[in-house]
Amino acid sequence: MSNMDLVIQGPYTDYTDKIIYSYLTLPFVRNIIVSCWESDKKSNISDSRVKFVRSPAYDGWPGSANVNLQLTTCLAGVQASDAPWVGKMRSDQLFNEDGLINMYEFFVEHRKDNTIFVTGNIFELLFHPKDWVYWGRREDLINLFDIPHEINDQAVVMNVNSGNYGQFMDIITRPETYIGAHYCARFDDRVQKMLDYQGNYLYDRSSNWEEAHAVSSEITPKVFKCFSRKGIHFTWPRKNINVLPFDPSNEGWNEEGY
Repeated sequence: MSNMDLVIQGPYTDYTDKIIYSYLTLPFVRNIIVSCWESDKKSNISDSRVKFVRSPAYDGWPGSANVNLQLTTCLAGVQASDAPWVGKMRSDQLFNEDGLINMYEFFVEHRKDNTIFVTGNIFELLFHPKDWVYWGRREDLINLFDIPHEINDQAVVMNVNSGNYGQFMDIITRPETYIGAHYCARFDDRVQKMLDYQGNYLYDRSSNWEEAHAVSSEITPKVFKCFSRKGIHFTWPRKNINVLPFDPSNEGWNEEGY
């Protein structure tokens, strides 16, 4: 019997149903947990392996690029699983079956406590795994998502949101960095100092950015391990993307030595 659940996180739409039915065919999947919102559409899926967790509307600033919303649904979905191993996927991205099987085989071969598996680390940025996919031990994913929600009074005043946050990198922490740095801080006290003084370390033009980048380069690949890219394809209709973006000049996949 499989010991892994998949959490499909984010707004629940008609396209999410296509993802659910595709992932149900995967031989390694025990259950699928759809972690969405109370206001999302109702489901016509009656499969006993599909469970829904609906979070109430978020009351507060959603964070840069909706990072607080992401943390809410990710954590709720993982907590709803009782499997020892969990994979977090997005509700608007469909990964191909062969690619996911390759990912699972790689995961089983390399998985260990405290290590989160991702589809790429962007090394030219700080503590920056791609946040589309997170696979790992259930307890580790809870630690990844059970962090303080982003607070940034200046960003609120400037009306920073998911549509314009790219214009404000000098006053915000990138959402991937926000999550990645909090997890890395569990294993290195230097990162906690950076989180305590994000404006000095984690914004794109922070005065101590180079110091932060040196630490990030050291620790990020040790706790966020990249899958092998073998056979992985996906579609992302909302972004009109039909190939997994990859820039070998700054992006790591299946790095040796970690």
